Amino acid sequence: NPMMTNMDFATIFGWGTAVYGASFLLNGPLTDKYGGRRAILIGAGGALVANLLMGLATLSLVTDGASGWIGQNFVTVLTLLYMVNMYFQSFGAVAIVKCNAPWFHVRERGVFGAIFGILISLGIYFAFDVGYMIIESFDLEYLFFIPTVFLAIFWIIDVVMVQNTPG
Repeated sequence: NPMMTNMDFATIFGWGTAVYGASFLLNGPLTDKYGGRRAILIGAGGALVANLLMGLATLSLVTDGASGWIGQNFVTVLTLLYMVNMYFQSFGAVAIVKCNAPWFHVRERGVFGAIFGILISLGIYFAFDVGYMIIESFDLEYLFFIPTVFLAIFWIIDVVMVQNTPG
């Protein structure tokens, strides 16, 4: 892609991954304090906003080209927004485990924690596969706008359905 080199992508993805991993240290205690339901809503809402902003930044680059401020600072802008996205993604991952843990006996929690971890990791795999399909079918900014729409839908579903108790 002429907008970004492999090294640019590595920078964006590398910083996002580092933030994702480090965020668990902060988001675990915050989820314990505020509860899994609220943490899921914060995580999905924050990721929604970050994806919307990444889409708008990409749209700006596509329409204004490299001459605009975003075009001149695209990798930095996308890196910062992706770091924000990954912070909130981490919040959601912790919250899912927090909400689901009481459903299982203490002896089962390690196994189910591993299963949930695998499912969360599969998200990266699907993001790349589905991301390539989006890029092949739509303009580049839709790589971020489509997840924004799905995050909005699931945020609403979470408001209605997610509770802090198994019942």
